[in-house]
Amino acid sequence: MKSSISFLTLLVGLSVLALSAQAFRMNSGFGLTKRTWTSNALHMSTPGGTVSQVTGAMPNANEYLEILEPGLKKATLGMFQAVKEIAYKIRTVQCDKYTCYVQERGEMVPVDLVANQIIFGCLLNAGSVCTGSSEENPTEDEISPTGMYSTVFTPLTGAAVLDTNAAAGSIWGTYDSRKIIGCKGRDLKVAAMATYGPRTSITLAMDGIDYVHEFILVDDFSARHGEWVKVDEFTTIDEGRIFSPGNLAATVDNEGYKALFDFWNMNQYQLSFTGGMVSDVNQIVVKGNGIFANPDSATNPSKLKLAYEAAPLAFIIEKAGGLSSNGVMSLLEVPITDLEQDTPAAMGSMGEVKRYDAMVGGN
Repeated sequence: MKSSISFLTLLVGLSVLALSAQAFRMNSGFGLTKRTWTSNALHMSTPGGTVSQVTGAMPNANEYLEILEPGLKKATLGMFQAVKEIAYKIRTVQCDKYTCYVQERGEMVPVDLVANQIIFGCLLNAGSVCTGSSEENPTEDEISPTGMYSTVFTPLTGAAVLDTNAAAGSIWGTYDSRKIIGCKGRDLKVAAMATYGPRTSITLAMDGIDYVHEFILVDDFSARHGEWVKVDEFTTIDEGRIFSPGNLAATVDNEGYKALFDFWNMNQYQLSFTGGMVSDVNQIVVKGNGIFANPDSATNPSKLKLAYEAAPLAFIIEKAGGLSSNGVMSLLEVPITDLEQDTPAAMGSMGEVKRYDAMVGGN
């Protein structure tokens, strides 16, 4: 009898201990203190009271992009498919100190060239793009003779830092035109940047539709594995203290840029420069403040391409509530007269871009 009572006491004691341990985890850093699980959703608390969700109810890209004209939707989904394929290729790159390669049919091919081939193939499959133009080969190339759209793209920027496991990106813009020369950034129908980092994301802006929209590639072996899901939208770029100074060599003989850099430094701005333009611009959209600058100087001109980089990114920034400038006017107002046309650029909050214009201008 005593033995039975002792055994029962032991079981009760172990149950109490287990419940106490569970309560400790729930109330400490070991538990899901910032996450609330429901039957079909993961709610993640973020600063400022906003909420990003990946749920069964969130629209995928195919559903959400029904708001676009059918041909434009096909072109955009073609780029979504390309980014997905590029993301998987990046995971298997092999790098030396200069280039990263992917094995293709028994040969080692630079990953940026593989990305270029993937995008052209996906645009061809879309069937609605007449003309494609890549920064890798800056010409207007016919894709589908019956298509009505033109897409310009940088297949992979930041490839040089993939060996360090840093984020790379892609940029594209689509025009409702069979030609690219003569267009302005203001004429874009869709512009987007893809980030290949811990998450694969696309930050998308669309003509006639407010704000900027973020899609995440679901990669968790769930029922939605491989889908693009819309998870957030960005509505404002406020004043802040993040700065990403590109082409710092220009401070040697651009006095305005040197004075601006000193201003940022003396006022204790937060330097955030990865060397990957997509990451640096995307953080301004996601964080909702800051500036990216890449000016000219006599001995160190800007190497940013208006058609392939500056115009699409400026379209996204301005859709998110910010400004862009070449030091004189909005980058969206500059005509594309040459596919290899370079431009100085500033993108970010209204106050910071206006400061750039005042201190650096069109030098």
